[in-house]
Order: sequence, then structure tokens, then C-alpha cells
Amino acid sequence: AARFVSWNERVVAASELFLKDMETVVAEGVKPVYKGGPTQFEFLRIHLSLSHFEESAAAEIRRLMPALAVAESRLKPDAESGAGAVGFLQMMRSTFEEHGTGDIYSLENQLAAADSLFEQFRRTLENQCQPLLDKIEALFFNGDHAAFVKDFYVPCVLSCYNAGPGNVRSVLEGFTHEFFNIDDIHRYLSSNGIAVVEKDVFALMVQLEKEFDWDPQYGTQSRGYVPKVYAARMALDTDLSQEQRAHFLGELPNGSHPAVDTSSG
Repeated sequence: AARFVSWNERVVAASELFLKDMETVVAEGVKPVYKGGPTQFEFLRIHLSLSHFEESAAAEIRRLMPALAVAESRLKPDAESGAGAVGFLQMMRSTFEEHGTGDIYSLENQLAAADSLFEQFRRTLENQCQPLLDKIEALFFNGDHAAFVKDFYVPCVLSCYNAGPGNVRSVLEGFTHEFFNIDDIHRYLSSNGIAVVEKDVFALMVQLEKEFDWDPQYGTQSRGYVPKVYAARMALDTDLSQEQRAHFLGELPNGSHPAVDTSSG
């Protein structure tokens, strides 16, 4: 088996790529969405309703949404991929037609479409994957639901954004079939000399997917996507001071969201 690459290794390595671009990314992100309105960074964070998600999951997805936009487009509104995905959140036109309305290049419209898309992911994970998720929570997180939501469920939702919920379901099926009980897990981990904590469970699933190829469509880009989003968030946290995060993202590192006084300074 290949050497296990921990979650932190994956994220730190990817964050170096974003740190090189932070000057231009921040210059885009601090622009107001409309005159007198919030910055693009803050708009991305506060305008996802995610109304049917557990609040802890919704809060974590919102925290990561500016980073998802950075990872997708470096916040370039006219960005277009070779596959035809466009705009801040790199949406395919067919996806936008199903979930959004209006100008596909508008940040407001793309974010509204993303809200609808995330709700589709939530329903798919609940309706088609709940027994799989419950098994992973029980075996790897010892029933610690808060840790499971933050460290495994949210990464799965983000993976759906890149790979599609059907492919994520196939990977979850492969992962749960690999481990029937806690003894199987301990045996695998000890034989490979690895300790799995927090988001390392997701990193382990992704690494085993490469080894066993549970879903041929879940390729290199899909396996690297979620760490890339968290790496973009790490780069933002590294590049912006606490005061800048409060001002431009409307948040503080402790997770509080203070009202920003824009009348001074």
C-alpha cells in the first residue's frame, strides 16, 4: 500500500499554491458586490441559507464558501474552464439552468444556484447514503456527532460540488464495505502504521479510493478537490490579519461574526 498522506500534509502542500496568488485574490475579494454592499468575501459567506442543514454543518460550509470560490476561480468573475464551467463558482451552464436564474456570471445568481445545489446534495446524502454515513460515524468517530459533521460530513458535501453526489455515494459505499467493524479498522491502521484523527478519516477514504478504484469517475482532480478548498481557506487565514478578516469577511477566528463599523478608519 502507498504511504498514507495525512490531511494536514495534503492541505499544507496545496496552500502554498494559493499563497502565491493571495495579493490578486484579496484585491478581488475585497471589492463590494454592489455599491455600499458587503465585500465579495463576506457576501459568499453570509448569503447561503442552507436552511435544511444542521446548523453546525451550515456554519462550516459558509465559513468555507469564500475559499471554495478562491479554489474554483481565484475570484475572477469571467473565469471559464476548458470544460465550460464559468464564473466565480465555476458552474456548468446546464447546472445553472437547473438551479439558478438570470445572468450566470453574477455572483448573487451563482450563489443562489449554489444554495439550491447544496440542498440537492443534502437530500442525496440523506436519502441514499445515511446508513453509510451512520456506519462511518459509529466506527471512526465513536459516535461523536459534532466531530463527524465537521470533519467528515462537510468534506463529503464539498466533494459533491466537484464530483457529483452519485460518485461520492460510490466512494462511501466502497469505504464502508472495506471496514465491517472496528477490529478491521484497527487492523488496517496498525498494519500500515498510521493514526487517523479528525479529517484524516476523509483523507484515508480518498487514498483508499485511489487504491481500490471504487468509482472510476472519482479521479485525481476529485481526490484533491476538498483539501484544495481547505487549503484556500488556510491561505486566506494566513494572509489576512484578524482585523482584515473581521472587516472583509465579517468574522473573527473564534467563529463570531461581529458587526463591522465602517464609519471610522
